[in-house]
Amino acid sequence: MADPTLIFFRGRPHDWLAQPPLASALQTFETALINLALGRYPTTLVLTVSALESLIKAYRKTAAPQTIGADGKKVRDEYLLKLWEDLAAEKDSKPRTAKFPRESVEKLGWKRNRMVHYGYSPEDDMECVERLLDVGFPLFDAILADCFDFHLGFHSLHPTASTPDELSVTDRAKCGLLLDYASEWTKVFALRSATKDNPSIRSSDCFLGLAHRIRRYIQPTFTSLAEDAMSMHADEIGTKFDQVEKRLSEIKSQFRESWVSDCQYCNEVQCLVLEINFPETPEKVTVSRAACAHCDMIALSAPVARILFRENLRSALPEIIKAYDLTG
Repeated sequence: MADPTLIFFRGRPHDWLAQPPLASALQTFETALINLALGRYPTTLVLTVSALESLIKAYRKTAAPQTIGADGKKVRDEYLLKLWEDLAAEKDSKPRTAKFPRESVEKLGWKRNRMVHYGYSPEDDMECVERLLDVGFPLFDAILADCFDFHLGFHSLHPTASTPDELSVTDRAKCGLLLDYASEWTKVFALRSATKDNPSIRSSDCFLGLAHRIRRYIQPTFTSLAEDAMSMHADEIGTKFDQVEKRLSEIKSQFRESWVSDCQYCNEVQCLVLEINFPETPEKVTVSRAACAHCDMIALSAPVARILFRENLRSALPEIIKAYDLTG
């Protein structure tokens, strides 16, 4: 029998096939990420809770504890809460899992059950986003780390790490997601921490980079051979280049001071425009907005652009200082 297929992971938890719910949890989590990229936040929450339940059952190697109602029938509504409470009781060996408030885990499970049984509407979107950011995703991260020594983002291995270069070789090997996705996963929580109390930033903007990278991954699945051939032909005769150059000019005209960089999302060169802010000292140069002329990755709020394109700015900073004569 073939091993289960994973598309966003480069590693696997130790002995993962000996615990069938574990493979199911990781595949369900990947499906949740694809729904996230499509803006289907309620469905993402439903899938994430299912993945959480499978994850804990894989560690326990047992079925979920049953809650019996007053009528003698089994009640499913408390599956996640009961599973989590059982795990969180071992707080000395499961510190990351145990740190979540009981009420937050209970509300996450309740939200999933309500939507599964009664449906959802666009009014549920932002609540689902916030529950995913504050409980669903970090709890999934925490249980993987506590129970399987398996990590999704760099921050899970070292609190201040934002790139794989900041990790030891041993820790880098424990990072299960493909590094590009691990980087975006890390930025999700950096953005949440930086913008949670900023009413001008939508909570869903925390997913901007991760969602765009996933959409780029699944895009070829929906591209026909004819569309591929036309794209290649446009590349060959130069019309694609002309269109990108035109779009670059349009973006630059809307930014005050700009710098053109390579785009990490589409891997095209010199197509990402960064709007640069120049304070008193070169060390405090920041990115206020960014847009790619090739893949349409766009970040129009400064707090989001600063985190998503921090590495672009760091790489370009010596050239920016020289080009704008900021040496003082």
